[in-house]
Amino acid sequence: MAGRPPAYHYPGYPTSDTELITVQYPAAWVPFVTGIISEADYPDLWDSPPDDLTDQLSNLQYLLAEPVTMSYPKRVTLLPIESTVISGNPLTLVVNTSGLYGGFIRQNPAANLDRFTQSFFLAAGTYKLHCYAATSATSAKLQISIDDSELVTEDFYTSTTILNTHFFWQFTVDYDGVHILDCVANGKNASSSGYAINIHCFFIAPTSDI
Repeated sequence: MAGRPPAYHYPGYPTSDTELITVQYPAAWVPFVTGIISEADYPDLWDSPPDDLTDQLSNLQYLLAEPVTMSYPKRVTLLPIESTVISGNPLTLVVNTSGLYGGFIRQNPAANLDRFTQSFFLAAGTYKLHCYAATSATSAKLQISIDDSELVTEDFYTSTTILNTHFFWQFTVDYDGVHILDCVANGKNASSSGYAINIHCFFIAPTSDI
């Protein structure tokens, strides 16, 4: 079996369930609050624990797991309907079967400084962020940031509505893990009559792909 968690392996056993939960376990240990642990179930956990260890672990169960190497994706599709609105009105689906994913998402009614974010897992590397949007005569300029670093401000105005308009920009992330896409309606073209941001989807892929 793999090594023991700190609560068992080192001096200073926890004095309560709450204290045990807050112990910082290595990645090799996966805690589950799913049942009652017992010496019969996990004999290898018991070297010389305090007599009341079973009572302390009531309703807690720790399952052994071998160390795992995390593998992060290099290609991600982001659907704006799954985004979190930071400011402005809720996201609305505008159905149009000629558009990717059957239409586009926008905050409705739209206003300047509308903002939404979406988190995603991604491996460290250099990528292209592809955006498929419905540009229009009521569209805003879209400011895009990744991990609080501004990537671009793109004008989404066109005199007529054009579905599936493809934009892409290159960016780099220097660590594996969770990243955040941040989108803000930041001003508009002088000819635009509104601040709409109409997004079909975002797609992230290595620069070598497309």
